Amino acid sequence: MQGTGRLTLNVIIMRMVILGVAVSLDGFIEGPNGEYDWCFTDQDYGLSAFFNRVDAIFMECKSFGVSQKHADKNPWKGMKT
Repeated sequence: MQGTGRLTLNVIIMRMVILGVAVSLDGFIEGPNGEYDWCFTDQDYGLSAFFNRVDAIFMECKSFGVSQKHADKNPWKGMKT
């Protein structure tokens, strides 16, 4: 088969995916009674800077429901979920 003399470039553009997980040392996000207060503190731990770089969040149904209860102070307002 004879070539056409043209160079064809196949370019694949991929997004960078960064995984951030809130999980305790035992591998769970909730306490035995469903509490999740351990992961919310008054300290920022650099999360504001991190979320300024994020444009989409994937979360499971229960976390999404909890975030909606606190929508007035939700740090993810305006992001795709």
